[in-house]
Amino acid sequence: MICVETLCAGPAFTIRVVVQDGRNAVVEFLRDDLQQTERAKVMALLGYVAEHGPPLNEEKFRHEGNGVYALKTSTVRVYGFFDGQRRIVLTHGFKKHARGGKKVQAREREYAERMRSMLLAERASGGTR
Repeated sequence: MICVETLCAGPAFTIRVVVQDGRNAVVEFLRDDLQQTERAKVMALLGYVAEHGPPLNEEKFRHEGNGVYALKTSTVRVYGFFDGQRRIVLTHGFKKHARGGKKVQAREREYAERMRSMLLAERASGGTR
C-alpha cells in the first residue's frame, strides 16, 4: 500500500512524503544516510520551499522530466512531484557520487516516476488520499 504523509507545511507549500508499506524513504534517507551538514542543507531547502515555494534557481530546484522535480544541494538530490497547487510529494533521496553520474540520476528519476504513477493509480482506485 502506498500513501502520503505531511513532512512539513508552511504558508506557501506543504511538503508531503510517500509512505510505501509503512516505510518512509525520505525520512529514512535524511535520518540515516546523511551527515549533519548535508542534512542541515536539505532541511533548510525544505524549509525554504514551505515558506516561499520552490526556488527559481535551477541549481536548487529543477524539472527532471515527466512531472518529476529534484530539490538539489551540491551532494544530495531529493525527487518528487507536484500534487495540486501548493503541495509537493517527495518520493526519495540519494547522494551524488563521483561514479555513475547521469545514469544514476536517470535511474533515480525513473524510480520517482514509478512512485508517482503508483500513487496516482492507487488514488484512482480509491485506495489512498
